[in-house]
Amino acid sequence: MLETMLSSQSIMRKFYLIGLFLVFAASSVYAQPRYRMFDFFDQKLKSWSVGIGAGLSAYNGDLSPAGNIFDRSKTFDKPYGNIGVFGRRRFNDYLIAGLNVNYYRIGSDDAIMSQSNGNLKRNLSFRSNNIEVLVTVNFEFFNYNTMKELSRSGFPFSSYLILGFGMTTNNPQANLDGTWYNLRDYQTEGVGYSKTALIVPLGLGLQFQVSKGINMLIESSYRFSNTDYLDDVSTSYSEEAVFSADPIRAALADRTPSVYNIDRRVNKKRGNPTKKDGYFLIQARVEYELGSGGFSGFKNSFKFKRKSKRMQKISN
Repeated sequence: MLETMLSSQSIMRKFYLIGLFLVFAASSVYAQPRYRMFDFFDQKLKSWSVGIGAGLSAYNGDLSPAGNIFDRSKTFDKPYGNIGVFGRRRFNDYLIAGLNVNYYRIGSDDAIMSQSNGNLKRNLSFRSNNIEVLVTVNFEFFNYNTMKELSRSGFPFSSYLILGFGMTTNNPQANLDGTWYNLRDYQTEGVGYSKTALIVPLGLGLQFQVSKGINMLIESSYRFSNTDYLDDVSTSYSEEAVFSADPIRAALADRTPSVYNIDRRVNKKRGNPTKKDGYFLIQARVEYELGSGGFSGFKNSFKFKRKSKRMQKISN
């Protein structure tokens, strides 16, 4: 009971801090002379854009050594990659909606990542190649309006809050004697779980206008999921799985080396069911605003620079 209350207080504290941040951001916007958050009718503020992105992904869950999402050994020592495409609709100077599709990999290994003897003995590992589909809403709380500029070219930097919802595939695998097995098929804890999961991203983004219609973006966000099986680990060792007649299932259920000789009828703890799994995505993105003529403008700008250098050589 006490643990539940402490957990609830922690969640409430996080929402309270996010609320304070939004109030502060909104109040700073109201102070600007060009406040247009609720102006959905000015066509000059609207635009469609498409883009691509790539970056790093990192996992947080039962195979994390310290259970802390900021733990260096978990988050950065063994990152994997991601790549994706996206489309965005800008409604005004502050609000943007987006559709994102990303392919990413996450994974962890007790033998490499663990800092405790207990997890080293557990010896579990996984990797998971997944696809996520997200709908996001971005609130641009800092931009050229904040600096009282007349256009984005006058102040090309902006930053925004990312919030949304979506779905990811869930396909944890483990390597056994050189072969990768889909862990969900073997029910290593004696229970089945879905091949998809709901996710809620929360993060921050930075944007820089390279030229008219072309933007560079960096986004970092954490995906909260509704499952504890992104890593195929959640609760306890299953006697049904550990002592299965199928040698593959038995080996995947209990990866403890034989030298430890642990009786799984007594030592049953395999994971922590009180916390759901999640993951980070950090992505560098290139965005093109449709109909802006951005690429031709960028090309002309490049030609101008080359011509200027040539003229400079001639004059010298």
